[in-house]
Amino acid sequence: MGTNFYAKIIPSIEDIEEYKKAIQEKDMGGILKFEEARSESLVHLGKRSAGRPFIWDYNHYDYYDPNKESITKFVMNPNIIIIDEYDTVMDNKEFLEMAFNWCNNKKNLLNSENCYFFNDGLTFFRYTEFS
Repeated sequence: MGTNFYAKIIPSIEDIEEYKKAIQEKDMGGILKFEEARSESLVHLGKRSAGRPFIWDYNHYDYYDPNKESITKFVMNPNIIIIDEYDTVMDNKEFLEMAFNWCNNKKNLLNSENCYFFNDGLTFFRYTEFS
């Protein structure tokens, strides 16, 4: 059992203004565009489990490359809020410190090298479906 972590992407002021305008003008296309974007605004970052390294979700490289610099740039974006699967908010910098340092010396406990890839001292799950 472990805890999943997510980046919640907050819409920009410009996006909110467009949404307001679409509502005022009863523009269903604009309303649906915003609502679809909002439904995709939760990005699974990875999972923390006792005794294993933090396992990053590579997300098909849609949000970050599999390295600390790219992940840090994404997570520290001011429009990102970090939450866990219980909707507990975590400070972005504290999340990175935890994730980058969680049981990193325990990679040998991962039972299948075919399921993981390693880069920049981090562990990534090769697939996007986490349990």
